[in-house]
Amino acid sequence: MTGIVIGTRGSPWRATVTEAGAVVPADEPALEWWIAADDRWHVPGDERSRRQRRLRGAPVVETAIGVPSGDVAHRAYAVPVGARSAVVIELENHSRLPVAVAFSRGDLATGRPLASVPEGAPPGATVAVPLGHRSTVRVVVGAATPSTVPAADQVARGWVAQTETGTRVVVPDDALLERVVAARCDALLTVPSDDDPVALLLAVAERVRLGEPAASWVDDVAGGVVVVARCARRAPAWDDRAALDAAADVLRRAGEGRGADDVDAMRVRLGPTRPPPPVAPEGSRVVSWLTDRVVHRVDGGADLLTGFMGDWAGQGIEVYGAPVGAATVGFAVRWHGERPALLWESSAALHLTCSTLDPAWSTDAPRGEALLRPYRP
Repeated sequence: MTGIVIGTRGSPWRATVTEAGAVVPADEPALEWWIAADDRWHVPGDERSRRQRRLRGAPVVETAIGVPSGDVAHRAYAVPVGARSAVVIELENHSRLPVAVAFSRGDLATGRPLASVPEGAPPGATVAVPLGHRSTVRVVVGAATPSTVPAADQVARGWVAQTETGTRVVVPDDALLERVVAARCDALLTVPSDDDPVALLLAVAERVRLGEPAASWVDDVAGGVVVVARCARRAPAWDDRAALDAAADVLRRAGEGRGADDVDAMRVRLGPTRPPPPVAPEGSRVVSWLTDRVVHRVDGGADLLTGFMGDWAGQGIEVYGAPVGAATVGFAVRWHGERPALLWESSAALHLTCSTLDPAWSTDAPRGEALLRPYRP
């Protein structure tokens, strides 16, 4: 099933939010919804006005439907309730008229009595939630009390904070950074199948970098490395090398230093790879794509900001804890007019360059700062 997966890290429970906003758990009936507005019943799956987005890139899915004089927003997410997860639907009426939102399941709690379904409701509608103009109501599936569950934006902020515990990149492109958050959240909630071993290795590495124990993934990583290395022999791509870097990082964190060294040797034997695409890819690859543009690994160190975009000029850039083999590097760029000032720190001896902004600059110092030449696009 296509859609966006929601869940919590502390529970194996997962559900998929479809393009129409229906919540489809793996082992429970789906939760469909409809809107009774002033003009007619609105069926989300049929509405041309339907828009969907993730709040801040998190697994908090907002589906908005146009009704007379505004929109009704439906935000689906999961919260922990004891040892399991519960679905929360946050409804917000942005229009100037009251509406009713009907659902296909009756095991809902809103903190107020549920209403009967208005006349002419679509088949499957079981209960309704009145929603006054400019008001917000949270609906919880199961026994949780709505007053005790966090709001959608609070949950989204919590997910963003979790995704920033690993490598953190700050560039002046909010849409790209939200895609990175989305990829990391998806990696925490689901792991790609071994049909795509590159995506598998990249997703596992993200899980481990975000706090999951590495030891349990050693066998999966070892198997994925063999497949990636075999497939990459003829025409290695940039993401093959990224996958091997990710695998070595996981093995190193699991205490498998010899295995990590073997993977590093495989990476070297690949030789030159096809360059990354100019446009950010989908899924877990977007994290490696962005990381490579700001910290491009080369023999003995890294070339910083090889993917610098002209519209980044004059704006702050920050990178924290980017892996470069067994070391990590972080840096920040501040501007003095046309001249970028680079401040860096690495955890081990690395040879650093910044060939895109200043081909003449390089350093072997573990930390420091330098004023680079003027940047003129």
